[in-house]
Amino acid sequence: MMFIVGVLIAILSAASWAMGTIIFDKIGKKMPAEGITFFKSAMSVLLMAALMLVFGFEMPTGRQLLFLALSGLIGISIGDTLFFRSLQHLGVKMQVLYFILGQVLTVFLSYLFLGEILTLLQYIGAFVVIVGVLLVIFDKQDNRPNKFKGIIEGLLAMICYSVSIILIKSVLDDVSAVTATFYRMLFSVVFVLIGGLFGKKVKVWAEPLKQRNILTLFAVNAVIVTYGGFLMSVLALKYIDVSIASILSTTEPLFTLLFAFLINKDKPTKRELIGAAITFIGVLMMIIFQ
Repeated sequence: MMFIVGVLIAILSAASWAMGTIIFDKIGKKMPAEGITFFKSAMSVLLMAALMLVFGFEMPTGRQLLFLALSGLIGISIGDTLFFRSLQHLGVKMQVLYFILGQVLTVFLSYLFLGEILTLLQYIGAFVVIVGVLLVIFDKQDNRPNKFKGIIEGLLAMICYSVSIILIKSVLDDVSAVTATFYRMLFSVVFVLIGGLFGKKVKVWAEPLKQRNILTLFAVNAVIVTYGGFLMSVLALKYIDVSIASILSTTEPLFTLLFAFLINKDKPTKRELIGAAITFIGVLMMIIFQ
């Protein structure tokens, strides 16, 4: 039962990230990547602090704080900034290709460092998921300036995310998902703020938020990615292995297609719909053959 709960949470997290990516793509046209990372993380700290008032405060040990700090630095301060830069250069559909590669890397790292092994049929299901998603992503691409730079940034961001997930998984047996997410966000804010103060860029980052529509869009998206993206992704790791959570996260591009159609009126092609169906079959295989 807990496995099914973990699967559903992981898929909801993927849907939240898809929505967040589309909105951040719009915000990225007005705000630098470092600014998005800082203010998104700062709002997330406040949102997680509100949850801690409800569920209770707990203080991690020194070792746990170290791992959460490293996870925040690598996965959010560095990883998110690279992700937003890549998003600005590549756009939503092209960028999520590198997200998929990141999930494959996470599965590999979970095997090396956590000893997680799937069943043969689950590996087949994982392969089917990736095939379906790649079919969607390779349907059509547009030429963009700074494409190579965006590719490198995207790949580096995925490496950061994968390492960050392994770090946070190692403390989740003893720390709640709410606490882990809060401290991870808190450390990320501190690291980015230090960089912003040294570079005297914080005022530049805040300039776009003076526009009410940008501020509103940013605040709404902060709620989506904090509770739906970050918290649910960490919560899913409580119930399922990193490898399974990572493979299920590759469904994000499919939700991206759906939301792009609903929000931007970007109609999916036949190939994209076929890829979505194949991916759904792969997800079912991973759930059924646990």
